[in-house]
Amino acid sequence: MNKEISGNELCPCGSKKKYKRCCRKKDFTWARDEDGNICRVVSASDELIEEFHKSRKQFFDVFGRDSIQDDPLLLGKYLVSDTDYDNDLDQAMEAAGIDSAIAYACKKTGLLVSQQNINKLTDVEIEEWNDAITEFNNGSIEANPITSFITKLEANIEHLIFAYGLVLDKYANNIAPSTGPVEFMIKFHITKSMKVLRSIRLLTQNSMPDTVFALLRTMYESYIYILYALSNPKEAEEMLFATLGLDSGTYRYPLNADGSIKSKKIAIGIKSGKEVKLTINNYQVIKLTKSKSELEFYEMIYELLSKHVHPNLSVLDQCFDMNKFDHFISLHKVDGIVYTNAIAAIILEYIASNILSESILVNDVKHVVKDTRDKIINILQELDLIDGGSESRRILAQRIELFSI
Repeated sequence: MNKEISGNELCPCGSKKKYKRCCRKKDFTWARDEDGNICRVVSASDELIEEFHKSRKQFFDVFGRDSIQDDPLLLGKYLVSDTDYDNDLDQAMEAAGIDSAIAYACKKTGLLVSQQNINKLTDVEIEEWNDAITEFNNGSIEANPITSFITKLEANIEHLIFAYGLVLDKYANNIAPSTGPVEFMIKFHITKSMKVLRSIRLLTQNSMPDTVFALLRTMYESYIYILYALSNPKEAEEMLFATLGLDSGTYRYPLNADGSIKSKKIAIGIKSGKEVKLTINNYQVIKLTKSKSELEFYEMIYELLSKHVHPNLSVLDQCFDMNKFDHFISLHKVDGIVYTNAIAAIILEYIASNILSESILVNDVKHVVKDTRDKIINILQELDLIDGGSESRRILAQRIELFSI
């Protein structure tokens, strides 16, 4: 049973005043529980009580039992992080036309002061709120250029999606009778890249940028397959027919003596008996470009992305912090957004320079690519000013300088 603290004790709010001359006049009390811990006791509103009952019902619906003392009060905490909450609050305030100073104070203090709740807050909390309002109105907040650049790059993902959409409409979906297997394969990988890019956009919007790296490897491999299809059209055509033939029954996997599958990297024609490779050597494909910058970028980006695809303790910081495993940890937002823009632009630039023929479409795509490149260079330069630069940034900068725009 909680018991209100003595009026002569120092107020727990931190004002350094006695409780009777401070928070005792508020619409809450400071109390001490059976273990001696001090807590703030506030009367619950009807709305809060209703949400509590909903939460208990949800727990029962999921686990088939009533919640007990050490169970989480709200299961929703496993779905929404503090960052998600802050982002949703920012968007809601912006949509409601809330004054920017109030939005800033709310984000900084975690409070939202109003006439309805001011007496439920301590004087110290109200002072913190007022200081934040003053700080904003005095213009003493220093803008972070990295935040500005990364915000522009995050928004640019939508521009890239629009460019892919235009390519799908004006090129990929123009399936004329003359469309051959290689062109069909290229269009497939363009479409697949578009799907990945849309997924990444949703992940970044929902504060899950670490998880984009695995998807980025899929997108980058689509780029390699496009390179392969153009440089090895005969082999690419055979691979396409063999892959489809496994489903239709015209090809099969090689078998061991006991009838088990020997390898899934090769298909054998049922009638011809010819063996066809179903996979490609990514490194050998990149080497065919004879570009040092392309090869350096491949070696750097493939190692980086693979860390996030396979179980790898070198990315432990994505899940573990302060002696706690936390699926909401997100430390690589900048890299995730930068490399998303870079790889999506690399694919677009290549198809605009080597595949597309309609001049307006080529110019439209290259406009988006150039804009993306400029945004990436801006943030790379700003990051270099902060820490003196890195090898991975140098390699990325050299790769996007190859763009023919």
